[in-house]
Amino acid sequence: MSFIKITTRHPGGRETVGITQQANVTAGEAFDRRVTRARVARQPHDADRSSLTIHIHPTEIVDYSQLLEYAETIEAFDGNQPELPQEFFNLMEKPQC
Repeated sequence: MSFIKITTRHPGGRETVGITQQANVTAGEAFDRRVTRARVARQPHDADRSSLTIHIHPTEIVDYSQLLEYAETIEAFDGNQPELPQEFFNLMEKPQC
């Protein structure tokens, strides 16, 4: 399992942040797959394997940019996303039935 933090920057300065979980794939594998998709689609992007980040640039069709950050644990984003409510982490710690 791995996690992706997606920061979307809209024209005018509005920014939205979300974190999604991916089952059965490491952060490195998910990163590699997304870079491959961006290359095939000829989507303008910058990728940094050492930090597992991808910056997807706006195009004539899509007017926003995205920063994709990949990590093995959700705790890796704790310092990067202070606005994430503590309740979210509390839910992640509860045992699943």
